[in-house]
Amino acid sequence: KGVNGFARSVRELLADKLKDYAAKGQATRPLRVMILGIPNVGKSTFINKVAGRKAAAAGDKPGVTNLMSIYSVFTGRDYAAIEKEFAGRGYGEFKLAVAEVVKDAFAPIQAEYKRILADKAYLDGVLTGGARRAAAIADRTVTKVYKKVGFLQI
Repeated sequence: KGVNGFARSVRELLADKLKDYAAKGQATRPLRVMILGIPNVGKSTFINKVAGRKAAAAGDKPGVTNLMSIYSVFTGRDYAAIEKEFAGRGYGEFKLAVAEVVKDAFAPIQAEYKRILADKAYLDGVLTGGARRAAAIADRTVTKVYKKVGFLQI
């Protein structure tokens, strides 16, 4: 699916989760997916939803199964193809391959994040623009409150 497909799937998954939360009266419960730090893809349900297929399943070798799930999501390969690719190569080599595909998938996101953080002028502009928009909204809200309460604005 690549990083764009992955991001699209995550957005769809989160939109579904937010609808579920709203239906249960939990709309204020925070949701987040951390992609800038060390990936945490431990939930089979999350992996399966993002992959759009059953890519993760609990097995008799949880560590290997989890790695295969992660590798499958990022490469699009099924378990049989992964087993064939790494037949006789060892667990350590497989772990390194999983780490490499995850690193490669998130590299563009991390690079853009670093680029934005390094561009102080851009960040100042974003913060200034956001502060202006927030102030305008707050001013309108305060004006409405003053009118409702009967205060005079000077």
